[in-house]
Amino acid sequence: MTLQTRIDPQASLNETHAFTNENYSYHSRRQSNGDLFVSGTTDMNWFCVHTKPGKESFVEHHLTNEIGLDCYFPRLKRKKIIRRVKRIVTEPLFPRYLFCQLDLASSYRAVRYAKDVVNIVNSGERPKVVADHTIAQLKIWAGEKNDIITLEPKPFETGESVEITSGP
Repeated sequence: MTLQTRIDPQASLNETHAFTNENYSYHSRRQSNGDLFVSGTTDMNWFCVHTKPGKESFVEHHLTNEIGLDCYFPRLKRKKIIRRVKRIVTEPLFPRYLFCQLDLASSYRAVRYAKDVVNIVNSGERPKVVADHTIAQLKIWAGEKNDIITLEPKPFETGESVEITSGP
């Protein structure tokens, strides 16, 4: 499948880029009106999306329901002391980041300029692909708990030796 789209990343006029890896390739050049024209053959790949603070859930909902992309937003469930009270809280595993599977040539612009998205994490001028096995491992850790990874501290066992390093 060959796709062509226009996107607006920063590049100088008439600058040409080409990128190929095992999953996709694209060629881009800056047009006279200032837009970057991208063409190439691509597959769906995972990318890391950088969001505004506290907007990860909103962006996930928007990209999934409004644009129709597959997103993964891993959360961490742990015990936390808040105002001297132990509470169980669920918070982002990677604050301000979520993962989105998209076709770079056809969906870059929709994701990059979505509300509350800061950028797609990149390496130089190219968005950085997150390996499928990395997402698979995160999903294994979360298990069947809907993207929530639970940290359970390992309790001490009776008779186990411990070392106190400071205190009275």
